[in-house]
Amino acid sequence: MVLELSATEQRINDKWNFLREEVHRLEGEVKKDEQLYSAAWAEYGSELAGPPGSLKSNEKKIVKIKDQMRLLQGLMDGKINFYFEGTLRGNIDRLDRQIQALQAQRNEYQIQLDEMNEVKTLLS
Repeated sequence: MVLELSATEQRINDKWNFLREEVHRLEGEVKKDEQLYSAAWAEYGSELAGPPGSLKSNEKKIVKIKDQMRLLQGLMDGKINFYFEGTLRGNIDRLDRQIQALQAQRNEYQIQLDEMNEVKTLLS
């Protein structure tokens, strides 16, 4: 018996496969750039054979794509659950309000401290 994937699971699976292929393609480009860099280094030395910019760019892209793949895997494993999005937003809003209240209280304390320091300066 073959289980059918839901539309969402299929989209996740398709995206995962696309990203995996992109990583393979970029890793191939990195390997090619590394070989070119090694050959240039052997031929010309360090002065003229700096690593190509595409090497670092592709390495950064690979890291980003692997992180995206990790997120998709988290979604499939249930570690990321959209059901809790509203709760998370509510928690952030509540914390923002608490931070604002604490910042206002801190500002009041700072004003009092500044006034005390000014009085000390006047009396010295």
